[in-house]
Amino acid sequence: MKNGNETRRFESLSALIEAATGAAIPVGALFGWLAGRDEQVPGWRANLAQVDAGRLQAVRESPEPRAELRVIFERA
Repeated sequence: MKNGNETRRFESLSALIEAATGAAIPVGALFGWLAGRDEQVPGWRANLAQVDAGRLQAVRESPEPRAELRVIFERA
């Protein structure tokens, strides 16, 4: 990840996403959710109702603080 002239390296995609967003996101489940699979992750609730329309919403209810993930994507 680049921030101006500084380049930062991360040991995993999960670590990169947490640094960029400020919240730990279940990356493995995220790819499942994007594919329309109801992957269960403790503390997270995914709304897959609009995945076919290219929209995903997931909420982390625990641990605190609450986090909301909204993804808009285009299928090829």
